[in-house]
Amino acid sequence: MAISLISNSSSIRAANTLRKTHQNAAQSMQRISSGTRLIDAASDAAGGSIASKLKARVGSTQQAIRNANDGISVLQTAEGSAKEVSKILQRARELAVQAASDTLTDDQRTYNSNEMKELTVEVGRIADSLEFNGQSLGSGSTLIVQVGANSDTTSNAIKFRTMDLKAIATAMKSIDLASSSNARAGLKAIDTQMDELNTGRASMGANYNRMESALANASENLLAITASASRISDTDYAHESAQLTAHQIRISAGAAALGQANQMAVSVMSLI
Repeated sequence: MAISLISNSSSIRAANTLRKTHQNAAQSMQRISSGTRLIDAASDAAGGSIASKLKARVGSTQQAIRNANDGISVLQTAEGSAKEVSKILQRARELAVQAASDTLTDDQRTYNSNEMKELTVEVGRIADSLEFNGQSLGSGSTLIVQVGANSDTTSNAIKFRTMDLKAIATAMKSIDLASSSNARAGLKAIDTQMDELNTGRASMGANYNRMESALANASENLLAITASASRISDTDYAHESAQLTAHQIRISAGAAALGQANQMAVSVMSLI
């Protein structure tokens, strides 16, 4: 190799190597400080795309879990009111059975009628006040709870119908206990409403169990997706720490080599 004062190729090569080592060390420090291996798109283009989709799925699944919990809260709220209405219907049936007997006088049936009216008013009040987040639950409304991260409603949502307590209150208004024959007719009407209520409670109970299963499934999916995203994007601290140490050693060696290369020009002067 020719010895020249104009161009010191050894020094240039040493400087380029030192610059690359500095860049590698800077990347390792960024990965260690940020906790992510994907500090920019150039780090891993394909991995970055996959990780981005997985992280979006993580956020969506977390929201789906919150939705499922809200759905469970709705069902619990409706069930609490339905249980109280069931107690009221049981009492109403007792009053109807009592009024259906000719052992009672008309005045005594009046007492039963008055209590029946108060029970009817209470069922109506419960139906009107039963709501969740401003939405009435006592009118038999249909609700859809998104419990999955995708848009497919068939497989990622649960549809259920709340109990129509307002219809029960309306039916109770027509019950007349003024006579034994009317009371027996009212008894049949009460049985019909109890059947409707029990059918609704059974349906909501099934929806509650399904919601719990959907919640458990979403939680398992969240765990799997989070782990997948972590394996792609998270920093391997053991590896990066070792890499950083190696880069720092190379920086020291490169700086020393660059210093020696710069001294080669001095040796040329001794030849003159």
